[in-house]
Amino acid sequence: RIPGSSRRVVLMSSLYSLTSIVVIAVYVPQIVQVSRDQNGAQAISLFTWYSWTFSSLIATLYAVVVVSDVLLTVISSCHALGCAGVSLIASYKRLRHIMHQL
Repeated sequence: RIPGSSRRVVLMSSLYSLTSIVVIAVYVPQIVQVSRDQNGAQAISLFTWYSWTFSSLIATLYAVVVVSDVLLTVISSCHALGCAGVSLIASYKRLRHIMHQL
């Protein structure tokens, strides 16, 4: 039998993992949309996406260096990859759109 405080930890870890998997999966439609965009990804805020990428990288470093938590490291890394994917594709689309206008 798991003591009360341990049950809460298991429950929170499970909820964190489950919601993170859902959030990571949600990057896929955003990446698909920005990849299909033909107008230079103008609706995408590059500053916001690069900020989220940076924040996720810092969270990954925190997970590795400070708390040595494998689950947090994996989840933060996946967030960083998802954000970087959107950021880089949108940047490429934006640059390509500008170059075509010249």
